[in-house]
Amino acid sequence: IAIDSTGNAMAVWYQSDGTRYHIWANKYTFGGGWEGAKNVETNAAGNSNYPWVAADPKTDNFTAVWAEWDGTYYDMYSNVYQ
Repeated sequence: IAIDSTGNAMAVWYQSDGTRYHIWANKYTFGGGWEGAKNVETNAAGNSNYPWVAADPKTDNFTAVWAEWDGTYYDMYSNVYQ
């Protein structure tokens, strides 16, 4: 979980669908509540693991980063949320 300077927050985690693990995120808006969980990776040929999230103190954007297994290597992916 990361929290920005205005009180908004972002939580990221990995969760299995019964076949493989995917990365999920949910954003909390101060005064508005949680938006609802969303799958943030759509290119997973293998399991996605090790999610991290950070808030940018200058823009209050969130960046989620995770690793995806492609069958040979772990590749790093990211998404930015405003």
